[in-house]
Amino acid sequence: MARHTKKEKHAICFEIQDAMKRTGCPICSILRDLEEDTIKYMLYSQVNDPAVRRKLRQSLGLCPYHAWLLADIVRGNPEIDLLGPSIIYEDMLRTYLEEGKNSNGECFLCAKTREFERIYIEEMASCIEIDPTMLDEYSRSRSILCRRHYEMLLNCLDGVLRAKLEEIQRGKLERIIHNLSEYIRKQDYRVKEPPTYDEARAWLDAITFLKGERISTNIYSREEARVKHKRRRRLFSF
Repeated sequence: MARHTKKEKHAICFEIQDAMKRTGCPICSILRDLEEDTIKYMLYSQVNDPAVRRKLRQSLGLCPYHAWLLADIVRGNPEIDLLGPSIIYEDMLRTYLEEGKNSNGECFLCAKTREFERIYIEEMASCIEIDPTMLDEYSRSRSILCRRHYEMLLNCLDGVLRAKLEEIQRGKLERIIHNLSEYIRKQDYRVKEPPTYDEARAWLDAITFLKGERISTNIYSREEARVKHKRRRRLFSF
């Protein structure tokens, strides 16, 4: 696994530290920004780029998640006109009709997100090894690594750093449970104390940890997808 040989912090370290200042999972947050920025850049500058068009044709456009994310971005940004998506999807429909092409190819944005996910997890591990106080910063922050990214990061760390991350993550989860319990308790009409902000949003923090932020699930590797499929089959078998 890639590691810095020179003991200096990479620019990615500072990007991750900035992401930790927000609520939610810092890695998910970075990946979500990457997905949105990639789509915006494609619509602004790459609509007629032959290389991008070839990638899009392989899967007849973006996957369902990223296709609707594109739609949300276009609808939510008045400065983006409808010409770009119209050109792209006219070409996708022509490709389907003229070549009978199926959509088994992988969405290029899913592949890009998966690769950047790996890079950021490995870089975060390297950042922590270079500067262990980054774990203290994570401990004090309002952010929480989602279960997927926590487990990926844990697998990149050894010894004391691994144990410290486990301790910090457990503390964050226990704090969320406490906030949930307090919010529930304060719904009793006999309790006059109002819920705090952290208590009121604790259910969102729980979803963030268990399921991650809203990014494409297609970033799972084929092996991960196969295991998830087997689990679903067992769930519905009697």
